[in-house]
Amino acid sequence: MTVLVYGISNQKGGISEFMMGLSENLRTKDVVFNYVIKGSDSVYEDKIKFLGGKVYYYNFKNKFQRVFNLYKIMKSARHSNDFFYYNTSGTYFIFPILFAFLFKYKIISHAHNSRDCSLSFLYVILNLINRRILNKVSKVKLSCSDLAKEWVFGKSSDAIQINNAIDSKKFFYSETIRNETRSELQINHEDIVIIQVGRVEYPKNQKFSIDILEKLNNLHDADFKYKLIFIGEGKDSRILKEYVQSKGIDGVLFLGQRNNINKYLNAADIFLLPSFFEGFPIVAVEAQATGLRCVLSDKITKTANITGLVDFLPLTNIDCWLKKIQEIDFKNRIDYNDLLKEKGFDNNKNAVVIYNIIMNNLGEGNE
Repeated sequence: MTVLVYGISNQKGGISEFMMGLSENLRTKDVVFNYVIKGSDSVYEDKIKFLGGKVYYYNFKNKFQRVFNLYKIMKSARHSNDFFYYNTSGTYFIFPILFAFLFKYKIISHAHNSRDCSLSFLYVILNLINRRILNKVSKVKLSCSDLAKEWVFGKSSDAIQINNAIDSKKFFYSETIRNETRSELQINHEDIVIIQVGRVEYPKNQKFSIDILEKLNNLHDADFKYKLIFIGEGKDSRILKEYVQSKGIDGVLFLGQRNNINKYLNAADIFLLPSFFEGFPIVAVEAQATGLRCVLSDKITKTANITGLVDFLPLTNIDCWLKKIQEIDFKNRIDYNDLLKEKGFDNNKNAVVIYNIIMNNLGEGNE
């Protein structure tokens, strides 16, 4: 069974990591995932090829070229791909679905994000119109959360919620790893470390975390300092570094792309995610697996609180974020890996669930 996947980034991100995990776990069932990716390179290319897949890159200088290049790729790939897996955060760009329907792919649609409240009225209307098309042609509908389902599929009753699970072997708490990583980063034992993981782009709202750090270190006169770690890259990386420099803030570490996220989550004391919108943040699950207290934007689905370690706060009131961070007790941190597995957040088990859903609805003999 071969599947053509659309909608992952060429950089590390939640949707991309989810699909890589699915590709890895379904390899034993002879499922091969091929990927359509914007740009000319990807951090995932080697892994995709190792798992037996292909990468179809498409570049463009304008909107017409984008549509035409995508058309050519999807047409040529049809002979070797029966299934089309459409990852989406909103149905503004409907052409992948139209082409999939035109070329008679079996369509799987997966909703990954809730509504961005800053979207213009035109984009909201476009999403409302296009999701009618999406609902009509998609034979399998998946969503990562209640908010993502509502935004992408509306009131559709046949969308199935799939947990954004993690590799339980990679995320756990270890005091040894914590101490080694803090030593490697030259962070004092008594300092309090805040961490944010994700693409450095508008939705993740990293500037808010920087403002929090600045205010925290101005609020107290103690023997410790608050530090802030950013893991990830994105189109706003340079702007964010310039913002830190312009404010003269110390204690911000930009670590870029990292493979072993677990060690940095272990080194931290608080996980922040002040996103403007999310579907269901996988990184928040990874953070909870390591026993980290998490403070998330109230724009994120409340179902992200799997362990009781999560607080949701409004972005309109930075003072309540400062108060919550100062109230957190960091003692007696424990590993929550087993609890997450019990609650269905293991990606190996979820991959089997997705496989069974696809085969029951779109098996090789079904149309």
